[in-house]
Amino acid sequence: LQTWAGAGVIIGAVVYAARLADGVIKIGWTEHFDERLDWLGAYNGQRVELLAFRLGTRDDEQALHASLVAHRARGREYYHPSTEVVAVVNAMRDDLRLPHVAA
Repeated sequence: LQTWAGAGVIIGAVVYAARLADGVIKIGWTEHFDERLDWLGAYNGQRVELLAFRLGTRDDEQALHASLVAHRARGREYYHPSTEVVAVVNAMRDDLRLPHVAA
């Protein structure tokens, strides 16, 4: 997946899940998917691993944030890798036919 973003592939607006080096999972939305991972790494000062993505709207992202409030690590888009958060990531990975990640 990382090569998709690194290759500058433009696929439209997406909801994505990425894991930072400290294990926290970011769930976000962007219209500039091809630039987002680089920005996240620079902003957080950490290595970032893309876990999954799906086409989606800002409303889709907000619905996920609302469902995961109890699992926030910091801010409103960063989450502890709880069972519930990882289930959201794995549902996205199912759509991509990728193996599940562990909590």
